[in-house]
Amino acid sequence: MARILRLVVYALIAVLAISFVRGVMNIISRAFAQAVGSDAAAGKSAAAPPEPIGPLSGDWVKDPVCGTFVSVMSPHSKSAGGKTHYFCSQTCLDRFAA
Repeated sequence: MARILRLVVYALIAVLAISFVRGVMNIISRAFAQAVGSDAAAGKSAAAPPEPIGPLSGDWVKDPVCGTFVSVMSPHSKSAGGKTHYFCSQTCLDRFAA
């Protein structure tokens, strides 16, 4: 009986130790990712979050700037060379116009 109790206690200690180590590693990895991310973005403005690309129905075309597929109902479009181009965001539209 004492032997089983000892095994249960050891198993519990092992589970707690593993949980603790995983928590510490998670904190370290987040801090590292944050440090690396902030160094890479130093001097650059943060990109605006992407805007919605429109409804899920209808025809879809490829954004010529970033390559994502966009609904032809997208509010971001530009006619150039007799063809209408559709964009996923205002940022892609601006890049195309530049």
